[in-house]
Amino acid sequence: MIKAHYFLGNRLLGSSPHGAYWADLQLSCSHIIYVCRECGECWGRVVLASQPHAGWTTQLRACARHGGGSFIASWSQQFDELPEEVLEYELNLLLDHHEKTFQGSASAAGTRLAPQDSNGS
Repeated sequence: MIKAHYFLGNRLLGSSPHGAYWADLQLSCSHIIYVCRECGECWGRVVLASQPHAGWTTQLRACARHGGGSFIASWSQQFDELPEEVLEYELNLLLDHHEKTFQGSASAAGTRLAPQDSNGS
């Protein structure tokens, strides 16, 4: 397994083991750059450690400002390789989308994942 580093903009979100994946019917092991199809911003990257000569695969996905921002492909059903920090980011992204979609709803107001203190509250 190769270690993958997940970046949101220039900020490192987290790192985890990363296996090769299938792209266009061939096994691929490359860095990934996420570019917004609306504004052209490079909003995310997955950089594979110890793979300096690996190529780059470009994924056109909307950034968070344009209704996207997810590292997880819509068809993906396996999340065990993602670091905890990326899963937390993804959850907050979903909660933000929920709040925007159901703005003013009492159930959506103020929902946010926050660390608990030592008392569990």
